[in-house]
Amino acid sequence: MSENKEKILEQENLEKQDSEINSSDEHSSYTEDLYYESSGEEDLEKDYFGESEEESESEEGAWEDSESCEEALRKKHKVTPTWINDKKVKKEISLVQKKLSYVFDRYVFKTNFNIKILKRCFSYLVLVDTMNNVYLLKDNELVKSFKIEKFRIDDIVGFNGKIYLVNSKCGYLKEIDENLNIDNIEKSLVRNMRLAFASDWLYIMGDTTIVVNKQLNCIKEYYDKIISMTEFQGKIVAINSVGDVLVFSKDLSLEKKVEFDEGVSFTGIYSTTDYLVINSLNSIIFLDGSLQIVKEAPHGKNPVNDIVHTQEHFFCFSTAQGGLKILDKNLHFNNSFPKNKIKLPEAKRAVAFDNSIYICFYRDLCCLKVLFK
Repeated sequence: MSENKEKILEQENLEKQDSEINSSDEHSSYTEDLYYESSGEEDLEKDYFGESEEESESEEGAWEDSESCEEALRKKHKVTPTWINDKKVKKEISLVQKKLSYVFDRYVFKTNFNIKILKRCFSYLVLVDTMNNVYLLKDNELVKSFKIEKFRIDDIVGFNGKIYLVNSKCGYLKEIDENLNIDNIEKSLVRNMRLAFASDWLYIMGDTTIVVNKQLNCIKEYYDKIISMTEFQGKIVAINSVGDVLVFSKDLSLEKKVEFDEGVSFTGIYSTTDYLVINSLNSIIFLDGSLQIVKEAPHGKNPVNDIVHTQEHFFCFSTAQGGLKILDKNLHFNNSFPKNKIKLPEAKRAVAFDNSIYICFYRDLCCLKVLFK
C-alpha cells in the first residue's frame, strides 16, 4: 500500500517538473519573440536618448531639464539648421541724405560808404569802403575802425598774425599789428602792387610777382603779371594776364604751365581739397589734381562774381538779385535754395566764414548761415 503511494507521488513530481519546463520554454520563446518585435523601436530610442549605460553613468540626455546643466546641454546639442545656411538674409542698406537749410540775416552791419573789399583775416571779418575806411568785425560786432588818408587800399591780407594793406601807387604796405595799431612799412617791394596772397610765405603781385618771408625780405621774384593766386594740393597755382595756369613751388619756382583756349577770359582762381576752380567771363571751370577739366558750368544770363565753398557745396554769386547757383561735391546742381522765402541782394563780394557766407551789397553786410544736416 505504501509502495503504491510513493509511486503515485513520484509520478506527480515528474509531471510537475515537466509542466515547469514547458512553461519556462514558452516564456523564453515569448521573451525572444517580444525582444525581436520591439528591437526597431529600441534602436530609435537608443539613437535619441542614448545607451542606458551611458545615460546612467553621465546622467544626462536630451530630456534633462536641470537648471545647472541647461546651458551646457544647449551648447552641446546646438545645431544650425541647414535651411538657414542655404538661404542668406539680404542686407538692407538705407542712405540718409543730408539737406541744406538756411538762415538769412539781411542787416548785419552798415558801412559809411559802399563796400569795395571784403576779406577774412584770422578771426576778423575786414571790410574796406570806397573812402578807404577799414572796419574790423568779430562775431558780427565792430571791434575797431580806421580812417586811412592818402593811401588807396587795393587789397588786404592776413599774414604772420598781422593784417597788411596793399596800395598800388605808393609802393609800400601798411600794417595792423596784433594790438590793432596801424603803422607804415617803409620798404619798397614791387612796382604797382595790386594783390597779395598768404600761405607759409607772403606773395605780392604787381608788375612782377615776389615772395617774401616773415621779415618781409624778398626771397624770389617771378617776372610775369599775375591776376589771381591760390594754394592747391601743396602748390601755389596762379593765372597770368594771358590766361595761362601756372604751378609754382612754395618758393615761387615755376614747375608747370598749362594753356587754355579761353584763358584770356579768366578772372579768378579758387581751390578746395579736390578741385581747382577757375572763374571766367562765360563759365566756371573745375579741374582735378592733374589740371584736367572735370566740368564746365556756364554762367547763364548773369556772370558770376564770387565763388565760395562751404559745407561741401560751391556757392556761386552773381550781381543779379537772387543770382545764386549751388553745386554739390559731385558738381551736380542743387536747386534746394528757397528763393521765394529768402530774397538775396546783388552780391558785390562774398566770403565764407565757418558755416556762414557774408555778402556785401552797397553799404550793407548780410549773412547767409548754411546748415547741412
